[in-house]
Amino acid sequence: MDWNGWISLDDNPSDMTKRINKMGRTVLPGGIDEINKHLELDIDNIPLQVPLFCDVKPKATRKMFQIYQENGDVVACIGNVLNS
Repeated sequence: MDWNGWISLDDNPSDMTKRINKMGRTVLPGGIDEINKHLELDIDNIPLQVPLFCDVKPKATRKMFQIYQENGDVVACIGNVLNS
């Protein structure tokens, strides 16, 4: 899987869900606050292009939807993801 295969929405992602490069550095932000910082600092928009999120809870999902909307994306939710 590519290095930007997923992002954890947990503020304290486990070692299993962190994306770490060969030099031991985290390559993607983890958690809503880090994603916001990453986008606010205009590092790049990779968090908005990642196809999969893990360690999600309804509150973090709502916040991630809001981040997408604030960045001009249309968000659609199918199913009961916000009421797990």
